[in-house]
Amino acid sequence: MNPERHSSPFSSMRRVAVWAGMLVSAGLAGSECAACSTILLARGPVLLLGHNLDEQTDFPGFVCVNKRDVFKVGCRWDELRSPTQEFSPALSWISSYGSVTFSSLGRDLPDAGLNEAGLVTEEMSLAEGAYPLMDLRPALFQMQWIQYHLDNCRTVEEVIRSASRVVPHGWPWHFFVSDQNGKCATIEHIQRKLVIHTGPTMPVSVLCNSPYRSELDELKRYEGFGGRRRLSLANPKTPRFVRAAGMLSDFDPESDVAPVDYCFSILKNLSSKLTRRSYVIDLRNRIIYFRTDTVPETRYFRLEALDFEPATPVQILDLDVRGVGDVTERFEPYTFEANRRIAEGWVRHVQEMFPGAGETERLAGGYSSAQVDRYARYPETSLTRSELASGRNRYGLTALYWAALRGESDAAVRLISEGAELNTRNRAGSTALMGAAQAGQLSLLRQLLERGASVSARNQDGEDALSVALLWRHPEVAKALIQAGAPVDAPNVHGLTPLFRAASSGDLEVVQSLLSRGADARAKTREGYTPVMAAAGAGHADIVERLLDGGADVDAVTGDGQTALFFAVASGHLRAVQSLLKRGANVNARDTKGETPLAVAKRNQEGEIVRCLRKRHPE
Repeated sequence: MNPERHSSPFSSMRRVAVWAGMLVSAGLAGSECAACSTILLARGPVLLLGHNLDEQTDFPGFVCVNKRDVFKVGCRWDELRSPTQEFSPALSWISSYGSVTFSSLGRDLPDAGLNEAGLVTEEMSLAEGAYPLMDLRPALFQMQWIQYHLDNCRTVEEVIRSASRVVPHGWPWHFFVSDQNGKCATIEHIQRKLVIHTGPTMPVSVLCNSPYRSELDELKRYEGFGGRRRLSLANPKTPRFVRAAGMLSDFDPESDVAPVDYCFSILKNLSSKLTRRSYVIDLRNRIIYFRTDTVPETRYFRLEALDFEPATPVQILDLDVRGVGDVTERFEPYTFEANRRIAEGWVRHVQEMFPGAGETERLAGGYSSAQVDRYARYPETSLTRSELASGRNRYGLTALYWAALRGESDAAVRLISEGAELNTRNRAGSTALMGAAQAGQLSLLRQLLERGASVSARNQDGEDALSVALLWRHPEVAKALIQAGAPVDAPNVHGLTPLFRAASSGDLEVVQSLLSRGADARAKTREGYTPVMAAAGAGHADIVERLLDGGADVDAVTGDGQTALFFAVASGHLRAVQSLLKRGANVNARDTKGETPLAVAKRNQEGEIVRCLRKRHPE
């Protein structure tokens, strides 16, 4: 096991905080020149998504055809950019849907895409954004986060549910998602908390480079949207969000202007001298139209003409392919050399943005030439079902594990009847039962248990099926495993017991079930991290109360001198702060830097929490 790959959440918080500072200094965490825009034109039969990609310098890119039913290995950004760290299959999935993605860094590392179910995901830089630093959930590099949802979701509702389970990692982006039903949503992390706008809270289907709420508040100052300020489409000082909202509102489906052309006209109005690519996705007809600054002519390809079967070669299309009109037949077989060219172009692009950076800073920021091959070879971590019996199956995956992770109950039962070993472990130590637990396949999990699957088997990280179910937030599966006799107090390699996961996920019923079966509410990791801290940091005041009722220490401290109150304050969870104070938490506690919870709240501009703390500790 690589200790860097499986570091504890508390040490990860310190490391990511340092790394985030490097990104800010390098400029990757949000450029002032960023002017990306996404719009959704939805009126009657018209359902078009448009996007502008703006960057300070140009670089190559391609469209990639991603196959369904492919095993993929996930990682965080710090893991991806590491020149020596081996990728681990501990965080993995199997794609349910094929997709086409726009990529500037390489295959499996997209910045946008459309899957065969009609789901679109887009990204834009967000300088005000901040992903969670301290979290017990699976974390994926933000480009992989996009691919993960294209691989596994068909609707906006599914992405919203998943966003609470799987967090992005890297420099701050926010996301626009839409589906073939016309639903859309924005997904943001503001002050390290998930913020989603959809339905009634998303009256305008536009996203640029500021938090959606602030853009909407600004829009309300303009005529037609509740205000008195004149909305001038010709005035570049009018915010892009406002101009886009105005043009979407003005769309006339009876006009002689074709809807795709109108959508491109909106993108043209929002563009700048830094706009490198513009595209419009026709979600009803599954056609993708695109232009680049190098080749401004409109070209398009048809999703229905692409092959998503895993047995056929992966195809790619150069975004600067010459021509006009239909270029569906211009896709070519993917090669490592083509992927390396894209990765090299992205690294060169970032180096040109920051010409004064030294090699140490480039390595820390992920844009050293020494990291090009790392990015280019990342797709080699994937595996198709047909390769299970080949030398490419470096992970030791079995057909039964594959069926369990995909939720294929009939196939799993057939394999068992044919003599498949229930408790065979793959290279990461995972069993078929853990695969079913990750996928949330309750019926299949019960069948595996009935046939003798081991409920106590543990993978290389010391996680059993119960821990895996809690990690992926499947409470019904977790309860079934507890009833089947799963160990309730066994720590993983970092000292995290199932109670930590349950406290972080917020399922009070699972917490109560664990405690009733003897789980230790006072458990600690090597760094002193406790379940109360996990609940407080996630904002689950009811679970904080239950753990304290179960004997947890309200003022237990980590190696950095932080108590649960610090975690609640740092995460901005007022109710958790109130619960801790009611139970006697020390408001005057100081960490090893000499900071108090009040100082943290003031620095984070958490006004309500500041007032709450001052009542206990007046200045």
